[in-house]
Amino acid sequence: MRGVVMSPTALNAEWRHLETRYDVVLPDALGHPMLAFRDGYWYRFGAESSPRPMSARSAIFQYPDAAGSIVQVICWWMREHRHEERALDLATELALAVSEITRMSGLRDSPLGGNQP
Repeated sequence: MRGVVMSPTALNAEWRHLETRYDVVLPDALGHPMLAFRDGYWYRFGAESSPRPMSARSAIFQYPDAAGSIVQVICWWMREHRHEERALDLATELALAVSEITRMSGLRDSPLGGNQP
């Protein structure tokens, strides 16, 4: 799909099809499907392949401009499916990603007694 000029009608048909298969579909800057979410899992769209599953961490790190939306969708899904085992898995993935981002950013001042510069 990427790189091909599509009419608005073709894009609308593509989106309608995707919206029946996924809970949420996030577009790229050109309006093409970039990421989709279904049943507690993220999927990325490639130019030449079918959607491939990816972790919440990978979605956040590979698509930082969409990180807010990614986290919001995860939180919505966990709230709606709080009794499912996948909700705890997603919460763990999200917590680990936030921890990694914090370490990478160099934030060291911690009210819990962490290292200070």
